[in-house]
Amino acid sequence: MLRQCLVLSLVLSVAVGYHVPYQHQQYEEPRYPQQQHHQQYQQFAQYSASNGKYDYDEVNVMELIQQYGYEAENHTVQTTDGYKLDLIRIPRGRQDKRVDQYYQGSSESSEEQSQQQQQQQQKKQQYKHNSAGQSSESNSNELPRRPPVLLMPGIISSADDFVLGGPESGLAFILADRGFDVFLGSVRGSKYGRKHTTLDPDRDGLFWNFCMDDMAIKDLPETIDRILVITRESRIRYLGHMQGAALFYAMASEMPRYNDKVRIMVTLGPLAFLGRTNNLMVKEIRDNMDSKGWVVRHLGTHVLKPSEELISKGGGDDCSRRVDDQSLCRNMYFLLNGYESKLLNTTSCKPIIEDTRVSGRVSVKEMLQLGYWAQTGRFTKHCRGTDDYNLSKVTTPIVMFNTHDDMMSTDMDVKELVENLSGMKRFISYAELTNNLDLLFGNRIDEIAYDSVIRALSEMY
Repeated sequence: MLRQCLVLSLVLSVAVGYHVPYQHQQYEEPRYPQQQHHQQYQQFAQYSASNGKYDYDEVNVMELIQQYGYEAENHTVQTTDGYKLDLIRIPRGRQDKRVDQYYQGSSESSEEQSQQQQQQQQKKQQYKHNSAGQSSESNSNELPRRPPVLLMPGIISSADDFVLGGPESGLAFILADRGFDVFLGSVRGSKYGRKHTTLDPDRDGLFWNFCMDDMAIKDLPETIDRILVITRESRIRYLGHMQGAALFYAMASEMPRYNDKVRIMVTLGPLAFLGRTNNLMVKEIRDNMDSKGWVVRHLGTHVLKPSEELISKGGGDDCSRRVDDQSLCRNMYFLLNGYESKLLNTTSCKPIIEDTRVSGRVSVKEMLQLGYWAQTGRFTKHCRGTDDYNLSKVTTPIVMFNTHDDMMSTDMDVKELVENLSGMKRFISYAELTNNLDLLFGNRIDEIAYDSVIRALSEMY
């Protein structure tokens, strides 16, 4: 009966809203009762401060996960060019639930049950084998007990983004509690990607000789393959926030075989075409990046070291006129990802707001690539030539969540992306959210969007 109920919910979700034209859709009514947010996070902060060991600059994702009572594992992904990336795993939630246990209660006729059972069995026959032999998906008559899902953060971001909201609104915890085997990925240069076999990020400029192309064709494939080895599955689910989404599009277009290793890709705030961007930081870089002298003075030589002038012109002054919390306005994380929000939960964001080292986790070439996308209006390579990424090769099924007032990715740029992605299945835009950072840190975001995110990750194509 559980399996039959799951089948009906999957078929109904496929029948309603998929293959729709680009349009704004209102969010669904929340399914779960509202809970008090961030209580455990605040308790963690108070506990750590009272013991004299809490430093917002030094929030460690492993410690935070374990403090909330979840299991955590730290695996290492080593790339072919020597970068060592932390891959954080939350193997289960605090209650050992399966994904299909959260989609019960629907009613159907015996004829419908029989039809849906047959369709489910046909889909299961399509499962493939990985290099280690048969996966648990291909051996089982049910859904994988805990399907693996990889969460990839945005620019100047890290695995912290998915846990700072605590069990009530942190996406990693919510997915673990809903039956997923959660992996939090890293990219070179980020907070959990600052190790290398021979180079020191604090002393060797060569460490920072990379852009997003390298992350897409080196970091991401190695991470996916590592998860497949750990879980002995043949495919994963994937969720990317902003840059984390762009990296997937680039990887899947350059390395099409990885389309078959990802069952479903969820975009949480798209990032690709930037020709119409309203982000002041990206526009400032776009307008000045052809001057090498300007780049050195205002961005740095290897690792990003933004000048005060760049921060002011690149959104800092505008932010000061718009928001109450002025500490957001000198922080590159918010100048890039969004600072004006009606719903931003500053309690969840506090470690990021007070993180004085945030700029030192991105390369100058990454910033120039954003500027180049804005300058050309194309989704192109930067470190590896200037050819466009061929999005028609991205065949993985994609469900996209968006906020139509986002300054980085405007409606017209997002529309161009949607029209070019071969695997596009569903698009949902939230008018009540201000920018794509709200998809992580907006008040009540668990109620507004995450039930739909979970349903998308549970789909089978």
